[in-house]
Amino acid sequence: MPTLTEYPLYPYLAYRRLTQDLNTISGAQVETFIKQYPHFPLNQKLSTLFVNQLAQRKEWHSLLAFSPSPPRPIIARCNYYYAKWQTGNKQAAWQGAKQILLHGYLLPQACEQLFTRWQRAGPLTTELILQRIFLAIKSNDAALVTSLVNRLPTKDQIIGQRLAKLQQDPSLVVKFASLVKPSAFNRQVILLFFNRFAGSRERMPRLRYRLLSKHRK
Repeated sequence: MPTLTEYPLYPYLAYRRLTQDLNTISGAQVETFIKQYPHFPLNQKLSTLFVNQLAQRKEWHSLLAFSPSPPRPIIARCNYYYAKWQTGNKQAAWQGAKQILLHGYLLPQACEQLFTRWQRAGPLTTELILQRIFLAIKSNDAALVTSLVNRLPTKDQIIGQRLAKLQQDPSLVVKFASLVKPSAFNRQVILLFFNRFAGSRERMPRLRYRLLSKHRK
């Protein structure tokens, strides 16, 4: 008779045991399982779970040894770059954080520690936060826009507040254009909100020309 390990569904049983013991298993055990069952459909999920577990354990060197390249799932990727910071490779941590940041969707809470460190260290500039606000606006994520505005330094809060108001009422684009200084960023914003506001209104090409003439590169 075949042994238990020879049954086709045995890898699922072994997988379940590993995931139940994530807080105690080693990277070698996970790697052995993946090598033994290279085509098992949950291998990627197991790797991701283990990376996140190592972050919970604060075993940063072990995390980087197990995952020498950035994982694709967002929480594991944030943990990976935070491990880079914890082990002294701040440049790699900030480069990774920037790549993650420049998306227009709300990031998981698990990423907060990475971005908090980044902001305290200085590289998280007003320009980067504004870029992310713009991406959030394009995605129509008003809650994220508000959250990001609160991250801006006090001296830059006014531009963030104007963007948040634009998000709520695109018809304010004319007023926005009259208040802000010419820049590539402000031109992007004006174009986006003008196109949202314009719709089928008449005389919009002429108004668009007037608005953008001040903000040409």
